[in-house]
Amino acid sequence: MTNIDIQAEHTILMKDHLQKEEIVVLYLPVTEGAQAKVILNFNDKCLMVEIGNYSISNELLTSLLEDQTYRLDSFPSDLKEEITLIHTICSATTQRVLSHIKYHLVYTDISEQLFSIKSRRWRVDGQDWSPIPSSLSVVVDARNIPRFDEHTCNNLQESLNEEFEPLLGMRHLHRAKNESIPHHKWIDATIAAELAIKEVFIRAKPELEALLLEVPSPPLTKLYGSILETYLGERSPYLSVIGKGVEVRNRLVHKPTSERVDAQEAVNYVNDIERIIFHLLSLLNPQSKLIQQRLRLINF
Repeated sequence: MTNIDIQAEHTILMKDHLQKEEIVVLYLPVTEGAQAKVILNFNDKCLMVEIGNYSISNELLTSLLEDQTYRLDSFPSDLKEEITLIHTICSATTQRVLSHIKYHLVYTDISEQLFSIKSRRWRVDGQDWSPIPSSLSVVVDARNIPRFDEHTCNNLQESLNEEFEPLLGMRHLHRAKNESIPHHKWIDATIAAELAIKEVFIRAKPELEALLLEVPSPPLTKLYGSILETYLGERSPYLSVIGKGVEVRNRLVHKPTSERVDAQEAVNYVNDIERIIFHLLSLLNPQSKLIQQRLRLINF
């Protein structure tokens, strides 16, 4: 085994901090025989994690010294696990400190995502710093926004004339779209689907309002399935998405530490929920050109 030094710099994701703060230094144990020094600078929105005497295998040290790509996938699986553990320790240390500050000191200006990675480096025997190999992760979220041309303007004017107001559930859909944390993104999208189906039923059949609001609701798959078909003539074509979405949401709510949501999967789920809601709106108001325009755009 060989000891190395680790330095990880992170950007604190927060609004501009108007009050000047002292630089804070904290210490946390990370492994047996090693502790992290955390340097917190709110003025520069910077959190630095420094770990000295961190033990790695001799095989990993040899590979790090020979590596010129800095790509995690160029390492064999056993060494990849060692490197991943370093990243995990740096992230967990940063998250732990910022979570305490955000939630226990009530620093609401810090975003839910807490931080982003700026750099992570290593060195041995006081030599020059080198980047710690990492993997590139890309999440694709293509947002189709229509041009505000004459066609769109006319459709909007017609919708305003019809007094066809947006659903309250759309606010949760947009919160989900703008949320960066997959866990919260998934929960907000599911809430949007739950609110939307009730709102659409109440608009279509006002006599159902007391039943929908005062009595425990049937499963969401039934609301979007046989009940939707009974009252608006068509089932949702996305019943499997709704079923899986509810299952994952329930695990996230009741077992928050045991369920992890992939970032790309969460983005895809939110886009599916948007299709589900606009399909609902097309059943509620088949004549709405504005709704049909959006459906064509998101189903392209």
